[in-house]
Amino acid sequence: MLDILLLERFVLPKRANSLNIPEYYFAVILLSESGALPIYDYIDYKMEDNRIVADIELLKNLIDLLKNIKTKTLLYIIDYKESIPKNVQKELIPAKVYNKGEIRKLIEYIREWL
Repeated sequence: MLDILLLERFVLPKRANSLNIPEYYFAVILLSESGALPIYDYIDYKMEDNRIVADIELLKNLIDLLKNIKTKTLLYIIDYKESIPKNVQKELIPAKVYNKGEIRKLIEYIREWL
């Protein structure tokens, strides 16, 4: 299932004779020993220089929130379309940012963790 969702293979039916293929910009994966955590308020996009980019301030807020959780949490970000500038990625530590070519490695790690 992770392969289908994370490797941009997921296709939504649109009409009987055409398909709707979603366009991925970035994905946030949060693994937590305490179960599912509400992260949707911390994931958004904005336009900069006619490009869609991740809202870095929201991601930083999510990282700050996770620092207060006592159970083990791991945060991964997949950057499909260079939505997170390389010079900003170090500001998102401890989150690990993967590019599109590294997704299979991340999927294997998640499978082992689960």
